[in-house]
Amino acid sequence: MFDHSMVQTVRLHAKKIDRPLRKMILNLYRPFKWTPCFLHRLLEKWIKKRKKLTVIIDFKEGCYESGCQEVQAVMKHHRNNHIRYHFSRISCCSATITPNGLEELL
Repeated sequence: MFDHSMVQTVRLHAKKIDRPLRKMILNLYRPFKWTPCFLHRLLEKWIKKRKKLTVIIDFKEGCYESGCQEVQAVMKHHRNNHIRYHFSRISCCSATITPNGLEELL
């Protein structure tokens, strides 16, 4: 079960992702217990394209403009991804993103 790409992404970028989001991503793989092995890859593709996660993306000090441009470039490549709000004073933005988009963003 732990050879799936999102699980590996969570392990690799654990310090960048807060604990509730990590748990939410790992809980996406619960249905895999009851799914036959030959359907795992298909189910994972479906989850990564369809499931939406609401996240807050925090930028380093002074990197707000370049960070927003990078996030928007990632958003254009993936369907169902969009930035909801920009918070320039605290250098972050809120976004709805699919696990595919989150994986590329990290």
